[in-house]
Amino acid sequence: MIYPLAPRIDRVARYEVRNVLEANILVTTSDMLKKVFVFIFTTIGGSVGWAAGASIEGTMTAFMLSMVGTGIGMYAGFKLADRYTP
Repeated sequence: MIYPLAPRIDRVARYEVRNVLEANILVTTSDMLKKVFVFIFTTIGGSVGWAAGASIEGTMTAFMLSMVGTGIGMYAGFKLADRYTP
């Protein structure tokens, strides 16, 4: 069976790859380090929020405080990553 759209799709794919390479959209080491900072601080913030909420009331309070802690952890992770990465 002949696929009539295959050459067109191939041209589009090559065009997109060329655009990505021309735009120099590559993940650098500092970008990866920022993601690690954010991941670690998000995990810590969510865990602290869950522990605080579980000790106060119950599961729903733990969940809500975990979301707040996650947001605070993300913010702290981004700020520290911006400060300490090149």
